[in-house]
Amino acid sequence: MKKVLIGLAAMASLTACGSSVCEKIKDGVNKVTSQAKACGFVQEDPDDTGEYTDAQEKLCESAMERCSDSEKKMLEDFADCVNDIPACKSASEAELDAMGVKYNKCGVDHLQGISEACFRVRAE
Repeated sequence: MKKVLIGLAAMASLTACGSSVCEKIKDGVNKVTSQAKACGFVQEDPDDTGEYTDAQEKLCESAMERCSDSEKKMLEDFADCVNDIPACKSASEAELDAMGVKYNKCGVDHLQGISEACFRVRAE
């Protein structure tokens, strides 16, 4: 489960999108990261906060031109999906796992088929 959250946070941080969509992705990823920590999730890498940074948001915004309209819609749907993940209530491993499954489903349902040009925005 922890690897699912880490992997999808990284995937979302590499995603290209328009500024409002990038902001929604940032808000959603950071919300899920915060909620997961409240449920007991611990980052394996102490230097990785799991947060979607302002720098990542700017990369996302600058990559907008590389995404087709359908890819932008996919990213918008991913952002909506992530933002709709409910927080855990009991800080149990089961709830943390359920959050991870929902987060993973958002990626699977909405990010498959995005082109490499749109998806790959990290600084080289």
